[in-house]
Amino acid sequence: MSTDWHDRARLWLRELFPGSRTFDVRVYRERAWATNWVLTVDEGVFWFKRGHESLRQEVALLAVLQRVAPEHVLAPRAVDGEQGWILTRDQGPTLAAIARQEGPQHYCATSVALAATQQAAATSFGELQLVGLPRFDPVRAVTLLDEMLAWFHALPSTNPANVTVSVRRTATAAASALVERWVAVAKRDPGMGLDHNDLHLGNVFRGPLISDWGDAVVGHPFSSLRPVVFATGKVFGDEAATLVRTTYLKQWGDPVELRETLEVAMQLAAVQRLYAWCRLGSADLVAEYAEYVLPLVMELGRDIADLTSP
Repeated sequence: MSTDWHDRARLWLRELFPGSRTFDVRVYRERAWATNWVLTVDEGVFWFKRGHESLRQEVALLAVLQRVAPEHVLAPRAVDGEQGWILTRDQGPTLAAIARQEGPQHYCATSVALAATQQAAATSFGELQLVGLPRFDPVRAVTLLDEMLAWFHALPSTNPANVTVSVRRTATAAASALVERWVAVAKRDPGMGLDHNDLHLGNVFRGPLISDWGDAVVGHPFSSLRPVVFATGKVFGDEAATLVRTTYLKQWGDPVELRETLEVAMQLAAVQRLYAWCRLGSADLVAEYAEYVLPLVMELGRDIADLTSP
């Protein structure tokens, strides 16, 4: 990621607080998909984010979400859509940190906020598509997956994220079986909508206020719950994860009727999550994070007979 924008970004920030006697900018982290700075001014502490060029539709998406679901989405203090810059006020610890102290109810509350945001966004579905979000139709999952795995297969054999022909074949077969199951449950499907595509509680603050929409796609809304359920189970166990599922589904209808739809959608979500890595087009990046990338491929092969088990 080029650094020739640093001075311009600092000037932009300075112009937002022209009278501030305090003006301290500290680099928090610089990664391939985003750069984050901490800004301290007289008014308080703020966070600056510059997303990867392929993720800059986040600014336009935030404008839509701030209009339709302001109570559930972290509001920016300022944005620059052309540059992909977002400035937000510091919100204190994330719910990931808070939940470890206070309990799994924060995961349930986040699932309610997620559903409310998705339902509000559905009223502006046309705008979501104009924002330029990638589209993931579950029935096209096999084709999309195979195209991405071709990219991973083309990586050098020494790259730890390289996918062999055998793994590629197994994953696409598993995705095909999932799509067949999806078609069978689609009659209970709320339709295409907004998928956050990276909703762990490190991206959520008290409110709950949901942030970091850079990986969002147009897809099945239920797919968003995948990382929330996974994290709940890991931290608090299967019973808490089941409660999160039920709480979320109650916002959409009968949890019993919708349970299988949710399970298949969450498993197919591995396809669009894989795309979040593939779209950056960096062999070095996926090599560095192979331990997170490859499990997405393997997840698709989980026994579909276990999808609705408690």
